Amino acid sequence: MSSLSNITQTVFPEGGYFSEIVGKKKELYEGLDIPLPEPETNIEYEEDSAVESEE
Repeated sequence: MSSLSNITQTVFPEGGYFSEIVGKKKELYEGLDIPLPEPETNIEYEEDSAVESEE
């Protein structure tokens, strides 16, 4: 499980994108029957909502 902990997500105003998952990490995901992460669009984070409500 520790080898899966370094998958990163880059967040842009339009959404978030995950680092590519290949090799042994991909095999682990498939072996554990975990779906590969998909890019996210139109997402809202709690931190952003809190800042907007203060303004």
